Amino acid sequence: MRCISAVLLTIMLISSVVALTFCPSVDGESIHKDGFYYEITGPDTVALYEYDNDTEPDVMIPAIVPDTSYMVTAITATFDQECIINISIPGTVRSLEGNCFIAPNLTTITVAGGTYFQAVDGVLFNSNLSKLIKYPCGKTDSEYTVPNDVVEIAPYAFEDAKVEKVTTGDNLVIIGNGAFYNTESMTTIVIPESSSLTMIGDNAFCNSAITSIALPWTLSFLGSYAFENTKLTTVTISTNIEHIGTAAFSRCSLRTAFVSESSSYTV
Repeated sequence: MRCISAVLLTIMLISSVVALTFCPSVDGESIHKDGFYYEITGPDTVALYEYDNDTEPDVMIPAIVPDTSYMVTAITATFDQECIINISIPGTVRSLEGNCFIAPNLTTITVAGGTYFQAVDGVLFNSNLSKLIKYPCGKTDSEYTVPNDVVEIAPYAFEDAKVEKVTTGDNLVIIGNGAFYNTESMTTIVIPESSSLTMIGDNAFCNSAITSIALPWTLSFLGSYAFENTKLTTVTISTNIEHIGTAAFSRCSLRTAFVSESSSYTV
């Protein structure tokens, strides 16, 4: 009987050692595993709040934290490491906080299934393509056409992008704050005359290289510093506009033409 008890005790001790070896470290309400830091947000869910690997070019965010039953449903971490080239988001993720994918050499974002987000040609969108969330900073295409389903370009979606020319679709309504911030290679933005655009947010094109722009007659709101420090010399804008924010055209050599009919939109 004593021998059996001793054997059982030995098995239990070995099991404990194995568990400690293979389970991720848990500190209070957080988990650390393979460079990912997770905050426990529910009985079986976590939010990824930090990533600290400075050598891995291909980042695959897990759907389930290894060696646990916790599902990754949110990302609040900032991925800004220069080594990162590709990022894969699991289909379990339901929310992304802010502009989290800002790695300067990131070329491709993919989504591994799910119903909350999708990626097209390496660009991240919401599930029905109505919102363009992130154009990777390191993507090397010289031109990009925004899908016609897109209604909103999210804040800082193209920040630091290397693209030179962007063409938007007819259904675009909102260009968010800082959407094209610091796009130093972008010289051309084409917005169709038939566009539904009504709002351009603060700093939307600040520090870009655009030289001219024709804004549609539907535009009613232009945010502060929207075109600050650009190479803009010519802008065509409708008299229908209701708000032009502080220093919207500061630090650029601008000649402004105000017109009232959409048929006059030429630059």
